[in-house]
Amino acid sequence: MPQITRTVVAEARKVIEQNERIVLTERDRAHLLNLLEEPPAPNEKLMAVAFALPKHQGIFDRVE
Repeated sequence: MPQITRTVVAEARKVIEQNERIVLTERDRAHLLNLLEEPPAPNEKLMAVAFALPKHQGIFDRVE
C-alpha cells in the first residue's frame, strides 16, 4: 500500500474512532443504565407509530 494511502487510512480511522465513541459522565451513565433496566412506558405518539407499521418489517422476513 502506498505511503499516502496508509496515511489517509490511518487518519480516517482516527476520525472514525473519535466520533463513534460517546463519553458519559457518571451521572449520565447511571441514568442510561437505569433507562435500559427500567424503560419508560411508551407514549401515545410512539404507540401510534408502532401500530402504523406493517406487521412484518425486518431483515429476517425476506427470503432470497
